[in-house]
Amino acid sequence: MEESESPNPNGYIRYSDDIEVKQPNEDEDSRAVVESMARVNKIMFERYRHAIRDAHAKNHGILRGELEVYDNLPEHLAQGLFKQPKKYPVIIRFSTAPGMIEPDKKSSQRGMAIKIIGVEGEKFLPEEKNELTQDFLLVNYPIIPTGTVKDYLDQQKKIEDYINTPDLFQTVQGAMLVAGRKIKNLLGQEEEPNNFSTPGSHILGDRLFFYGCDSLW
Repeated sequence: MEESESPNPNGYIRYSDDIEVKQPNEDEDSRAVVESMARVNKIMFERYRHAIRDAHAKNHGILRGELEVYDNLPEHLAQGLFKQPKKYPVIIRFSTAPGMIEPDKKSSQRGMAIKIIGVEGEKFLPEEKNELTQDFLLVNYPIIPTGTVKDYLDQQKKIEDYINTPDLFQTVQGAMLVAGRKIKNLLGQEEEPNNFSTPGSHILGDRLFFYGCDSLW
């Protein structure tokens, strides 16, 4: 078969247990991430005097729509809820990534969460295995900035340190982080994120990338 005739021209890899490899100290690092998030949530509660999410705390809007699965999808895409042609009602939430409420003029990652309603089948999370919904998460960044649990823990620690600094220093620190990313991009060490260093961009104009399936609502 010619390469152009391949049913999987982009080389998609079907998931198996052999693909994901557990990292050293992953369980300990995961617990440390959760403990740090809990401390941050407590600080944010005291700041706002009401509970907010530990990530994507700022909500920009909720939309209602419909997802239509076509009947002519190639084999490598016709999986899961995309296996059969069907229409699903959806609820969409637009948000900004930090676990704090900050002005829109501050540059930050943004997200779009899609809750698809009417999805049958056992779900991954034990407490939601019988739910009839599935969540798709998208962000305006082409890759996950933290590739391992250890990297995520390091980032979470920085966030915890960040929220304990005075507001003025937070603003300066944020500007330095953006400047550092631009310098790394110029040196060829990091791709330019999608509008991440451009404050004030319209959330409906962002290019969004698939981040994963989860239940964050």
